[in-house]
Amino acid sequence: MNKIVIILIGLITGVNFYVSAQPANTGMTDREDSTEKNTLTIGGYIDAYTVLSFEDKKLQKRRYAVSSTNTQSLSINLLMLELKLKRERWRSKLALGVGTYMNDNYKNEPNWARRIVEANVGILLSSKKKIWLDAGVIGSPYTNESPIAKDHIMYSRSLAAEYVPYYLTGFRFAVPLHKKVTSYFYLINGWQQIIDVNNKISFGAQVEWKINKKILINSSIYLGNEQSTQNWSYRYRYFWDIYTIVQFNKKWRLTADIYAGNQRLANSIMRSNLNAFWFQGNLAVGYAINKKNEVTARLECFNDRDNIILTDKSYQNPIYLCSSSLGFNKTLAKNVVLRFEQRNYFSNQPLFMEYIYPKLSLYFFAAINAWF
Repeated sequence: MNKIVIILIGLITGVNFYVSAQPANTGMTDREDSTEKNTLTIGGYIDAYTVLSFEDKKLQKRRYAVSSTNTQSLSINLLMLELKLKRERWRSKLALGVGTYMNDNYKNEPNWARRIVEANVGILLSSKKKIWLDAGVIGSPYTNESPIAKDHIMYSRSLAAEYVPYYLTGFRFAVPLHKKVTSYFYLINGWQQIIDVNNKISFGAQVEWKINKKILINSSIYLGNEQSTQNWSYRYRYFWDIYTIVQFNKKWRLTADIYAGNQRLANSIMRSNLNAFWFQGNLAVGYAINKKNEVTARLECFNDRDNIILTDKSYQNPIYLCSSSLGFNKTLAKNVVLRFEQRNYFSNQPLFMEYIYPKLSLYFFAAINAWF
């Protein structure tokens, strides 16, 4: 594993923490407009990390997360190889990965699918209107964070991102409405499913608005039947998400996200309420001290009033889980970034049963992100 890290870092060329003049949509891993036509692009990415827990040295996994989950050890969150090919009227992308993110986030998929980050092909339906149709395993538009940590202000993924799909399987229509506004429509298997679990088609929609060179706003919805053998009582899920990415100048950047969801449930003697509701909000800020050093901070709170999303069914009262983070990013080379983050979790319920303080959790992250 150490040899892999050294080889990837040796291939690196690229960028620093003085952010660009135009905010990128970091919530989407598939930004095809940056790929030139008639080119084959090969890329690599590595996210190596260690997480220290200060409450329980025996704890091996972080709860309520699928990214950077291992504790008290040096691990690879995501090691990814990506191939992109774009022609005049068609394009394709294949991204394969290994690491703890793949192990934890894809555990419900069949073995053959557990290494697929993205695998899709697209055709240009209208060259005049630039309408694209992509099919396969595609990146998710939900929340302002993707699996790729290097794109984000904070190293660790927020609670918001960990509880929405990181990938979707099906069809995506990209329809530009204006030079600053692009709409997307999704026909998909369901809420993060490569293999459909109930033979029911789900629907998604997205609008990306680049207001100016400093502000980007993205809003998405999801509608689908979530019934499965694991969740037999689930029926339709309704979900709405909106986030903004702001680049004030070369030093200051900000991102914020809010969303709300409603899960319809079948009639059950265990539940009198047939509508499970949850919502969250988060705000992250980065300040570049100079071209190589950046300080960061994030606040967030996740409210799961009906105990449906945080997967902890033993509590009768509503659950909220909040966190605060402070971080520091240091550019070691043009495409090598060293990340540090201290993160505190707070809850109204004793969610951290392994800890000395069951309503409080404390973690320290150290990571290196490198890409080419």
